[in-house]
Amino acid sequence: MPYPRQSFPNNMKFKKGFTLIELLIVLGTLSIIATFVVVSFNGSRIKARDAQRVRNIQEIRSALELYYNRNNSYPSYIAPGLTFSNNGTVYMDPVPENPTPRTDGTCFNENYVYSRSSDGGNYTLAFCLGGPTGRFAAGQQFCNNSSCNATFAYDSSATALFARFSGTPSDADKHYMNNLIVSGKTHGWWNKMDIFYVFAIGTNATDSRLNWKSSSYNATAGVAPTWTAYQGITGNGTTQYLTTNYNPTTHGTNYVSGSQSMGFYSRTQSSGSFIEVGGYDGGCHAAFVNSGGDNYNYMASCSANVFRNSSSQGFFIAQRNSTTSTQFFYNGNLIQTDNISSSTVLNTAIFIGARNNGGSPALFSARQIAVAFAGGALTSTEAMYMSLDVNQYMKSIGANVY
Repeated sequence: MPYPRQSFPNNMKFKKGFTLIELLIVLGTLSIIATFVVVSFNGSRIKARDAQRVRNIQEIRSALELYYNRNNSYPSYIAPGLTFSNNGTVYMDPVPENPTPRTDGTCFNENYVYSRSSDGGNYTLAFCLGGPTGRFAAGQQFCNNSSCNATFAYDSSATALFARFSGTPSDADKHYMNNLIVSGKTHGWWNKMDIFYVFAIGTNATDSRLNWKSSSYNATAGVAPTWTAYQGITGNGTTQYLTTNYNPTTHGTNYVSGSQSMGFYSRTQSSGSFIEVGGYDGGCHAAFVNSGGDNYNYMASCSANVFRNSSSQGFFIAQRNSTTSTQFFYNGNLIQTDNISSSTVLNTAIFIGARNNGGSPALFSARQIAVAFAGGALTSTEAMYMSLDVNQYMKSIGANVY
């Protein structure tokens, strides 16, 4: 039996559905509210990170003053994430790290950066804030041993380098390059360099071949390796290489008899026999021959020193620290010492990505090289710091391998 038809009073009205315009208005309003909530939430998180950054800097500065009171100088090196200690006394364990994400506001993607004057009487601690926090403004900040918000100026060597660029480095790139130079000077290895190339930059291949130490001995291409921004140069293993135009016998200032160093930062693994940095003048001189994972260093000697390492990625330093001794460092660690007497200083231009074999390239490399250098011998401490400083730069640009 069908249900009876229901009737309704004539004065009863029914609500119509939402029109398209009304729905759009509602959705738009909800979207604005949601955006406001997200922005407010993100702003709160930035403020929390900034507050943590200020607390971290205050704690680090307190630890530095405690160290100074006990040692009459500031430490030569501290690094976020590592223990800050000396002679059995632990000052921070670990040194606080910049909370992530580190790109709040106009900040660069880097950790706190500490550097010290050569006499140990002053320091600079760099950090960045996404927004105004307490007495600090937003942006890059600097504290020294007497105050914060210290006026920042690029190091004179960095300023001179930037003026030689054909491209325009970003503010972040300038910041990272300046930090590397300042750290090198602070830790003693910079002044021992004759040639220092950083191929892992962001402007162009020509700028990547500049000698950071001086306007002399810029590298030039025999057959140009492939340059990749923020990574370095990569040879094809058969024809490509650079010449430094630097002959240690005629141009050496720090690279002299009994005190010589060469090295490179490799980002890739590869096999085969090749040379990353070196030369051969018929008098048994060379550096860094690779043969399936073994690195040989002749360094003004006719006897091959075999330096075996399981990885061909990382930062390699080979040097002659006296007329009778050579040393090998890998990622800042002293791996091997050999007692081999020297002959004369290399008398041919050093090549990168191949060996200068009496004027002709040989033993071409296929690795990606980010940094290469030659100069005087380093102390073990200087070699360790050089590794830390170079790798910190590589971390800053997102290209480190250790």
